[in-house]
Amino acid sequence: MDELFDLVDSNSTGIPEPLRKKIVETFNIFVKTVKARLVYPSSSKLPQQFMEDFFGRLGLLLDELDSLTFKVEADRILYEELEVYRAQSKSENFAHAFFRDGIVYFQFKQGVLFKELESFTEIIARMMRSASVDDDLATLLWESAFEHISYKLMDDILNIETFEYGADSVKSKNSPSKFDLQSLFENEIDLEITADDFTVPAEERKKQQRANPYLETVDSVSEYIKRVANYEESEKALISEMVANNAVFDFRAYIFNILFEILGLEVDNAGYHEGLELFAKVRDDFIRAGDFRSAGMILSRIIELEQAFKNLKDLKLDKIRGFIEDFATPVRIKVIVDSLNTGKDIEYDQVIEYLIMLPWQAINPLLGALGELKHFTGRRAVCKALVVLAADKVELLSRGLDDPRWYVVRNVVGIIGKINSPRAMGYFRKTIQHPDLRVRKETVVAAARASTNEAYDLLIMSLDDDDERLQMLALKELVDHKVVKAFGAIEKIVANSDFKERSTDQIKELLEALAQLGNDRSFNILKKMATKFTLFAPEKQKRLKNYAIRALGYVQTPEAAQLLEKIAKSRNQSLADTARRALNRKTRSE
Repeated sequence: MDELFDLVDSNSTGIPEPLRKKIVETFNIFVKTVKARLVYPSSSKLPQQFMEDFFGRLGLLLDELDSLTFKVEADRILYEELEVYRAQSKSENFAHAFFRDGIVYFQFKQGVLFKELESFTEIIARMMRSASVDDDLATLLWESAFEHISYKLMDDILNIETFEYGADSVKSKNSPSKFDLQSLFENEIDLEITADDFTVPAEERKKQQRANPYLETVDSVSEYIKRVANYEESEKALISEMVANNAVFDFRAYIFNILFEILGLEVDNAGYHEGLELFAKVRDDFIRAGDFRSAGMILSRIIELEQAFKNLKDLKLDKIRGFIEDFATPVRIKVIVDSLNTGKDIEYDQVIEYLIMLPWQAINPLLGALGELKHFTGRRAVCKALVVLAADKVELLSRGLDDPRWYVVRNVVGIIGKINSPRAMGYFRKTIQHPDLRVRKETVVAAARASTNEAYDLLIMSLDDDDERLQMLALKELVDHKVVKAFGAIEKIVANSDFKERSTDQIKELLEALAQLGNDRSFNILKKMATKFTLFAPEKQKRLKNYAIRALGYVQTPEAAQLLEKIAKSRNQSLADTARRALNRKTRSE
């Protein structure tokens, strides 16, 4: 079983004891919530009870801390230095669901929605089921695009230290020999053979010889052999230098240098063509083996050769340019796709470096590759490369917006958004109406990054989207960018008779956005909602009134403060508490 921590088990400095207790208890509820989804059927009420308890506890913590960031290790999870979870066995390891897919941090932010937490716990539960081990947690979280839950992937591979051997590791206790070897070779040796040398040794003599094979050796030679592992300090330094040089020597680079020198001196066209074909074959073999570093080394040297021929006005320049363009053909890109789909332990940073060096002719084949790559990491590498390759050729990316596969369109929208071209909004007006929610969502994110009036118009348009989550995403971006012209659209939504039928999260966020963007213009609307009297008010009306009072805390006018002070003295304890909290928040913001 996994270990659910008590406070006494979690030593940490710098965090007050009451807060430590809250964090540990909240995380324990998080683990129980995920396990409840694994153990109990969907018809059971227990998972939902755990979920509500977790949502309530987490909300109180985030009101106090703004955000909670947890660090993930192989078998434990920490908040700062506070250990909140430790696995007791490999079979039930809650941390492993994150760690195996390279997630080293995850964070909850203030304002996290109930639906976000519910979806997040369901994803974690899914990853802990044995039938789902082939899923990728990073991909599932990326596709969910949570607003208030974020994560960080491990960017670098682990650095493994290796033992370095040196001359000091094989020391002898004997001092260096002073015997003159030169005289040993130049002078004759008197063997002094006698009849005793031809006698069969006794048994004891045989044992001595087996124990010491140098027993019959000339003393000076025997001493030399014993001391052969001893070196002078200067010799040790020289050996260490040779070992170090061999350890870092790049034999491939050395061979490439020789081959490229030969290629540069080749005058025969047939020989030159054969040399390029050899490099093409070696390049493809490197890519199939997943060695993009060596493939990139070839491409880099070819580009250097092109520049040299250009400066020299060499007649072979056209052949070199044709060879570079061959790197970008659909056939060559297909080799890359196959390698990324089947290869293991691929270093994707080197993949990106290789792709970035390709000529612009690779843009269309790489767009096609986005639909053929099976793994998220491969698609992400291609997307990063296309941001660089298509920086001044955005029009070539537009072809991908017509692809029937939603994930290709979403990736292309993300690429165009990161390029941040002035022409991007023309493409986004099309994708904001895409039938797939995930494409529309990526469009909203890309438009928000652009931060232009045309982009803000797209965000306002998204307030009428069919999906509630997309509406809230667009609303958040409008509030964050303080887009005052969105007030009219929000006012229209709030004034609609069906507004009270919306979800709790939507009502809260829309009224607060109305207050923040409208300020004094929103006061009368919120006042009417907050003070409307009905003898037997339905639950939805009470909820609307409560959130209107809460939103008044964002209106920076004396009238709003006076109204809140009045409500804070109300006999209705629930409304009075809400008004007091709104006043406190208003005071802190001022």
